[in-house]
Amino acid sequence: MTAARLRAVFTAAVAAGLACNSTPRPPTSGTPTPGDGKGLPPGTPAFSAPVCTHEQLLLGLDTAHTNARFEHVILRETTLRPTDTGPKPQQSQSLATAGLACQTADNKQACAYKLASAVTTTSLFPAPDPNLARYLVLQHDANVKTVATRAQLLTLLGAIDTPGEARLLAATLGIQPLCAEDSVRAIDGGFQVIGKRPQSTCINQFEGVLIDVVRGQTSVSSTVDLTDPTQGCMASGRRPEGFAGPRRQPGDPLVAWLGQMQELEAASVPAFERLARELEGHGAPESLVARARAAADDEVRHAAAFAGLRARHGAPPCEPAALPDLDAVRLLERLAVENAVEGCVRETYGALVARYQAEVADDPALRRLFAAIAEDETRHAELAWDVHTWLEGQLDAAARARVATARASSVRELRAAVVADATDPELARRSGLPTGPVAELLFDRCAAALWAA
Repeated sequence: MTAARLRAVFTAAVAAGLACNSTPRPPTSGTPTPGDGKGLPPGTPAFSAPVCTHEQLLLGLDTAHTNARFEHVILRETTLRPTDTGPKPQQSQSLATAGLACQTADNKQACAYKLASAVTTTSLFPAPDPNLARYLVLQHDANVKTVATRAQLLTLLGAIDTPGEARLLAATLGIQPLCAEDSVRAIDGGFQVIGKRPQSTCINQFEGVLIDVVRGQTSVSSTVDLTDPTQGCMASGRRPEGFAGPRRQPGDPLVAWLGQMQELEAASVPAFERLARELEGHGAPESLVARARAAADDEVRHAAAFAGLRARHGAPPCEPAALPDLDAVRLLERLAVENAVEGCVRETYGALVARYQAEVADDPALRRLFAAIAEDETRHAELAWDVHTWLEGQLDAAARARVATARASSVRELRAAVVADATDPELARRSGLPTGPVAELLFDRCAAALWAA
């Protein structure tokens, strides 16, 4: 299971779900606009435009007047393993691509091998984890090269004379450029890019940033605090072995649901911590162990996010649920079964649902929250599938068959729950939870693409 395939499945499923849902997407609200007392610089557009996707950043190269020709470009991410002699590359994935690979190469097989082997430990774009490197890989004819430093990027781009080039340079500062038409504007000697920069440990809290790109030099000309105390941080997670499930909550359906989500997120912290310990104990690649630990840290913030949203609605703090002892390191097959059920099925579907909620939730704070968390939840699903791939290589055929049987049983059980779901319509509207035909469509799209085998 590649990350690109997983993301493509999610994109197609959400699009189908939106087409099935006749309810239009609610308008974005609560975002500061010029002159509203939030202190935005005069003349600056509101920071409500969407952040550029990886694909949109690469498309900026299509119109660039570059100093080197290329027919294919990859935005690649490589997981690094720290060693005494410096970081070593582990596994790599393509975050986005543009153009067609190896179309003009005489030896296409050799070209494809060069593309796959073009790896570096230097990061052109700041990544969310210090053990990740993000950079560009360019191919033309039989020539393949990486662009992993600012100097190399400037050599490639030459004069910065297009908005796409200005956005790329801004992204090297750790800025998330916005992609509305007026989010890049011409200034004397260059461009000004409108973007956001994450701040604090809460990934959906930002400062707005104006970046001047003049003659290849970038500088932050102005910043605006966009912190919104009504927003939480993150959401969703996997259930640990022995967890009885979230307790029923009284009161307003939305507040009760927030309480259940808080409990699920808190329970997923020890689940990921145990996953990291067991992977390490069984000799798994260090990159998987590090990603599991990072996911546990994410889930701490998830629980805090839902606690904060409950408090916003006037709900009192809820006592954490008792969790089972998870210190024991289990046999590989038992770990593989749990990962297949909780990660490859339930967590994967949960990541898809988060993406859908980001589009349709009526509550503005929740819509913004899920828009911020969708990427993170997708990375958790990617981790589950990567762990599944590694575990498959450690098990014999009989054990692999038992894991597949457990996964198939989980798919049937989850679909039955989706079909029988009786979520309160008002809660579904406010939270964006898919119900009825839309929920079945999302699930079936995911099942056909990911779990059919």
